[in-house]
Amino acid sequence: MAERQPAYCSSLVFMPDGLHAVSESGGNFICVWDLKERRREQQVEHGYGKPFANIGGMMAVPRNGSFIAAAAVNPADKNMQVLGCYDPKSGERLSKAFGFSGTTGALAFSPDSSRLAVAVAPGLFGFAKLFQPFSIAIFDVQTGKQRGFDVQSPAHSLAFAPDGKRLLVGSANGQLRLWLPDVPTIDRNFKGHAGLVGQVAFARDGKRVFSASAADGTLRVWENDQGAKELQRIDSGKAGAPMTCTAFWPGHRAVTGHADGTVVVWDLATGKESQRFARKDARVTAVAISPDGFHAVAALSDGQVYLYRLPPPSQR
Repeated sequence: MAERQPAYCSSLVFMPDGLHAVSESGGNFICVWDLKERRREQQVEHGYGKPFANIGGMMAVPRNGSFIAAAAVNPADKNMQVLGCYDPKSGERLSKAFGFSGTTGALAFSPDSSRLAVAVAPGLFGFAKLFQPFSIAIFDVQTGKQRGFDVQSPAHSLAFAPDGKRLLVGSANGQLRLWLPDVPTIDRNFKGHAGLVGQVAFARDGKRVFSASAADGTLRVWENDQGAKELQRIDSGKAGAPMTCTAFWPGHRAVTGHADGTVVVWDLATGKESQRFARKDARVTAVAISPDGFHAVAALSDGQVYLYRLPPPSQR
């Protein structure tokens, strides 16, 4: 892109139109990128006025693209504690906001855009609140009403199933669990990851689950039934440098970013690499795949945002 990120980016998504991408920068800015014109369309301050050089906030966009939900980083304790909503066109803060006690670990909208799931960790000014558990809060987008359930370990990735009735939760201790959030109860466990599960997703038909862990260096594909069988395990180390971030596309495609600036495209059906893009002297900090699966964007530690044309996917 013509402009650079103003600070560190760890959260990057496509807008539903596929022509724009949104990034969170330094825990303080939301940037909207016009991909056709290859420029930053707008930059919105949503935090405390102090961007961080090596820490980013968190952001999510509902499928209907009606607003951007973003969590800022508090300079006092470096935790994400403010979750606000912003108009993607004007950048104005909407009256809609989601309040919770603790810090944010992950965000995910339901497929119909009616609910927002937030991973919440107890804490105030860097200290855990006694006897307060880790939890998942689920907000009704229209009313702001909240319900939720407790989890054993801090959640770092969330994804609603295509039917919106189940929620996939990836945790710091390697747990990957599918919840029935309205009950709430655990529907099934996917056992195998040996470290923090940083990214999760569903195949388009919901019959497969995708997960990634930079801690154990793997991407995995699971059968989404009571057996929860592991179908595919991809060693991201084949790319040559440690994996730093992952994005999934529901048509069995993934993109990984790596510590040496490499971006790799994977076919999840075969477990094979289908293409790679090399950049040197910068770390990939966030990646995203377009809704149609034909493009990817990547944010690098040097502030650059790159747009890639991907090979045709094997599955639609």
